[in-house]
Amino acid sequence: MSLCKVGLPVSLDNNDFGRLLPFFVAVCIHTIVGSITSAPLWVKGLSKILPLICLCVFILNHGKDFISQRRRVQRLLLALLFSAAGDVLLLMNNTKIFIVGKRNRVSPRFLQSLLYSGFRL
Repeated sequence: MSLCKVGLPVSLDNNDFGRLLPFFVAVCIHTIVGSITSAPLWVKGLSKILPLICLCVFILNHGKDFISQRRRVQRLLLALLFSAAGDVLLLMNNTKIFIVGKRNRVSPRFLQSLLYSGFRL
């Protein structure tokens, strides 16, 4: 699938790969923290949403005009934010919060399926 179809720039130059470096570092941190069983809950939560925040910042760095003109990019940002909220809520031990977290994990999947299917809202 080309990046143009989801509303992102057609070509990624070396500068864009440099902007994605924080995302790759965040994924490594999440992997390391996830393997530590004695890590505090807040550290696990932060390491879990850090890659999603990095992706949001990467998209936001393209500018307000880029985002406002492309509905698919707006849906992608919304899906990333719902996913981050769901990840944090799933770590809680409260049953009601867990159910809200599950819903927040399903909402981004729905938005992403609309995003990649080409369905227009």
